[in-house]
Amino acid sequence: LFPYTTLFRSEKKTKEEKYGYTSLITAVLFLNIPLIILLVNVYGDMPGIFYSFLGTILLIKGLEKKKIIYILLAIASITMAVLVRKNSLIILIALVIMYLLNIIKNMGNTYDILKIKKDKILIKDLVKIDNLKNIIASEKVKEIAIIGLIIPLFFVPLISHKAIANHYLKSRNINSEMVEQVPAKVFFAIGISNSPRAEGWFNDVGSKAMTDTKVDHEYFDRVIKERIEYFINNKKEFLKFYFKKTASIWAEPTYNAIFYATIDENRHNEIDKNDLWTAYFKLLRENKVTSSLYDGEYNKYMNLNSRIIQFTVLIFSFGYIIYKIKNREKLTNAEMVLVLIFLGGYAFHLFWEAKSRYIIGYHLALFPLAFMGLTIFSNYILEFIEKRKCITTK
Repeated sequence: LFPYTTLFRSEKKTKEEKYGYTSLITAVLFLNIPLIILLVNVYGDMPGIFYSFLGTILLIKGLEKKKIIYILLAIASITMAVLVRKNSLIILIALVIMYLLNIIKNMGNTYDILKIKKDKILIKDLVKIDNLKNIIASEKVKEIAIIGLIIPLFFVPLISHKAIANHYLKSRNINSEMVEQVPAKVFFAIGISNSPRAEGWFNDVGSKAMTDTKVDHEYFDRVIKERIEYFINNKKEFLKFYFKKTASIWAEPTYNAIFYATIDENRHNEIDKNDLWTAYFKLLRENKVTSSLYDGEYNKYMNLNSRIIQFTVLIFSFGYIIYKIKNREKLTNAEMVLVLIFLGGYAFHLFWEAKSRYIIGYHLALFPLAFMGLTIFSNYILEFIEKRKCITTK
């Protein structure tokens, strides 16, 4: 919650506005019960979201204040996000795009700073410690460093992921060439195929990849080719498929929280009757309220509550973006990156394996935008009421 609720504090608002928005966002996040229930499913989603938003804040602050230390911490944070959840690469790409646009926007100021003749850097100046300190502190070096840091921002998370995996395999005396990862084409093949659960969800194609000892590349290439040909020849079925797939992901208000929690409960009940997780689920079942959240009366209220939150966020976040475009207002760095995160996640999961749990981070990225839109809408309503009062009084 810390990085998420402080995302807009870097913007130029009054203290009351800053803390007003973040406290509202925090309150609604706590009301979003599925997010809490999903914590029992030990996966990289929540840590990935945490480190992604923390890295987003640090990068925005670093670019605004021209603080290199913030940008370096942002690189470390987004690297952690990619390590715990590889889908965080979508957020990394959004940050890199925002970074590039920021560099282009400030190109004029950067040029003015670099063409100043004073603080001219010479090789011989590096010998003296005092001169070295002055050079490091100079605006020229800072501008060059800020531009150059876009390279490690993109490559460090990618390199670190592979380097750590190879180091682990080496420490276990396992030849990395003998370990074959499930290729991206498998998840693409799943994402464009039908499934008993819903369009694009895990199916027989995925089961084959998980059970085979070696990846059957020819099979997955054939599945993809045949499916694309089918869509080309059946355009109505193509639209129908993606309409249903999108609805199954984005219109499921609980992010499949109950589904995954129940799977975990059954798994631990079967494996070990005495472990801590089994005791935890037993404790939940003994409590009438928490047990009812899973499959009782309260489950209906949770679904209704989650649906209200979900659609409120979608409507007012889109409304806010339309408002900004209509009034020809520029998006701030924070707003820009949140929009890019959402669009990137949406586009990615058109083709990737579908699960409503996968879109949590992209949906949460819309929360701050939704509250900005809700604030503007509320102000319009209040102004309208005030005008009606004035007319009535006259």
